[in-house]
Amino acid sequence: MLSVSEAAVPERCYTHNEDRGATDNRSNPTAIHRELTTLAAAEGMSVLEIGTGSGYSGALLAYIVGPSGRVTGLDIDPYMVRWANILHHQRDLTNIACHTADGTAGWPDDAPYDRLVTWCAPPLLPHAWVDQLTVGSVIVTALPIADVPKLTVVARITVGVGGPRIDAVFHGGYIETGSSPRADYDVPLRWVDWENRVPASSWISIAWRDLDDRLHTGARTALARLLKDTHTEPYQGEPLDWASWRTYAATTGGTHLTMAALAPRRDRTGPLHPDLRRSHPAGRHDHCRRP
Repeated sequence: MLSVSEAAVPERCYTHNEDRGATDNRSNPTAIHRELTTLAAAEGMSVLEIGTGSGYSGALLAYIVGPSGRVTGLDIDPYMVRWANILHHQRDLTNIACHTADGTAGWPDDAPYDRLVTWCAPPLLPHAWVDQLTVGSVIVTALPIADVPKLTVVARITVGVGGPRIDAVFHGGYIETGSSPRADYDVPLRWVDWENRVPASSWISIAWRDLDDRLHTGARTALARLLKDTHTEPYQGEPLDWASWRTYAATTGGTHLTMAALAPRRDRTGPLHPDLRRSHPAGRHDHCRRP
């Protein structure tokens, strides 16, 4: 794992700063250390970081690349960017600069880069990222494995002469990339086919959306049936790796794959056949469930 001490880069200075307060929706420090270990940045490298957030991961990168290296941080939220720059300045970090920008376009002003790491998930690997990297450089990013929200893996990608290639994948994921700051984290930005906001927020994403009509009749009906008398059963078996199960469901579910959140931040994944949106009997709606 990453060999940077707490004394060298104090996490709470960024994540629980007494002037700014606690950073909402920040990445887990354990995941940050894992992704930066996978990135394998070294002294003197130029690194592009997308999703500056609290600034903690950027500070780690600035320490790793040293005075002869350079870190460019991007975030869509100007509030986070301003604070990250202030905190870096207060800690005398002169080899990192953060900018407010849509990270999917990269930052050509400081290109080319030797490494690129993201704390967000684009719908596809952007060409701009690859174009702004040197041959032999490494990208570590979350990428979707299905056309429904939140089903991602973290990929380590090497940029070669013939283009990018995936070297390894890991369980994990981050919020979706967007063109403006997030105000509501309960509803995903992409691949939501229908949502209700009354009496509480709920939504559904159907991989079989091409079979639906323009009024989203299938998605609306499926969500309504899942909300009415939903049947769930607590899992009583041996402990399971649910991250692996979700990945398996995403890669084998095909056009039946469905994700629904029947309450804020309580999403369920599973197969739901398109025909069942009309014929499934009321009272048992267990096609999308999670313990």
